[in-house]
Amino acid sequence: MELTVNKVAARWPGDTGVTVNDASWDATMIMDDVAYHRHPNGGGWVAETAYASPTAFIGITAIVCGSACVFGNARILDNAVVSGRAEVSGNAKVYGSADVCDNAKVYGNAEVFESAKVLDNAEVSGYAKVYGKARISGNARVFHRAKVFGTAHVHDHADVSGWAKVYGNAKLSDRVKVSGGARIFKDIEFSGHIHISDNEVVE
Repeated sequence: MELTVNKVAARWPGDTGVTVNDASWDATMIMDDVAYHRHPNGGGWVAETAYASPTAFIGITAIVCGSACVFGNARILDNAVVSGRAEVSGNAKVYGSADVCDNAKVYGNAEVFESAKVLDNAEVSGYAKVYGKARISGNARVFHRAKVFGTAHVHDHADVSGWAKVYGNAKLSDRVKVSGGARIFKDIEFSGHIHISDNEVVE
């Protein structure tokens, strides 16, 4: 890895200070024959093949690589990685050690954090939160104010919406829909054309 360091501003509106020791970085890193540059707003690494808009915030240890795009006021923080052809936009926030990859999209005011992964063609939007070691994959969607966490896995064409919560080691696949205030947890596994709604609790 080749690294050169100079200075540049790295501040998020509303934050109390710059990211590292009141100094910021204009650096170039070569990794797998791809050049990475520090984003001017946050100082995180952005590959020359990727894009992060000037209004986005890429934290000092975050990475945007591949052909990924970060738009709007999205924030990529901590050790989070956005890769592949993934898109993060709006006011979405990806942080902790979270991964958003492949063709996945995270937008609106959604949050993906801790060690969660959003991959394939999955989407997380609205005010939804995906965290813990949860995985959202396939063409699955998590939206509105839904939460998926623990080691839960939502995949295929499954949807989680409303104020629903899917957690524990729950697995949803095929065309399962969970909405309203429903809660799915423990070691439950659902597949097929099932709709769980209202305030149902399945454990």
